Amino acid sequence: MNTRTRSVFTTQPFANWKNAPGPSGTLQKHQESAYHRTTLQNLLFRQTERSVAQKLFNVSELERQENRQRFSDLLEGAYFLFQHELPHTTLYEPLLEVLTKIDHSKKLSTFFDKCKKNASYDSTATVTELLEATSEVIDKQILTKIRESIIISIMADEGTDINHHQNLSICTRYCNQDTGEPTESFITLLKTKNKDAQTIFDTIVKELKSKNIDMKKVRFTGFDGASVFSGEFNGVSAKFRQMYSNSILFMHCRAHVLRLCLLSACEDKIEVQESLLTLK
Repeated sequence: MNTRTRSVFTTQPFANWKNAPGPSGTLQKHQESAYHRTTLQNLLFRQTERSVAQKLFNVSELERQENRQRFSDLLEGAYFLFQHELPHTTLYEPLLEVLTKIDHSKKLSTFFDKCKKNASYDSTATVTELLEATSEVIDKQILTKIRESIIISIMADEGTDINHHQNLSICTRYCNQDTGEPTESFITLLKTKNKDAQTIFDTIVKELKSKNIDMKKVRFTGFDGASVFSGEFNGVSAKFRQMYSNSILFMHCRAHVLRLCLLSACEDKIEVQESLLTLK
């Protein structure tokens, strides 16, 4: 193809439209020219061939997906330890070694081989972070269900640990809106400076409000029979009625009632005492 014809359709405008149509026209000649065909081939190649940057991006995306899947495997292993209350800081790495050996796809071993030495995700720091993250997710799920419940019950108990620290455990009982079943969930364990009713009441209310739990939904309180909790006028249960609603009912903790019954039975019947000692 000559330079004149090439320049007309590439660098110069075409104005002689009388000679353009027809089997021997300028348009037909240009369409059959080698230059035009080469240009079309280049266009088709560019449409089908991905750029280097796009290839790298797709490879990087595949690697990210693979890493997420492998990290999900590590999380499942860590969750197994959490769920069965096994020492995660000492058993996490040996557990990963076992999982790697029984993984016939070799995906875990390949994952660890590619990891940098300071980013292998098999350290005690990693499993501790996984524990904290798991705790946050579970707490969020539990609190969401508590907030969705129409009514809730508050349960709490106070005690002293081996280090002589005074602790207060707080639990809630609520209706699971998904299943309709009553559910009990542990909320928190806090240290308290004093054991008086006002301190315990303030601690419970402050903690539940910090978790955005509507205290107006409280309809029942469950504590032991000590006057600090069950006192008719100054106990924790009484303060709930005074602060929120007189309709809030106090329920004596059934576990504490059973314990009192067993202690009384042990005093009257030696056989009961011997049976309990055998169980211990």
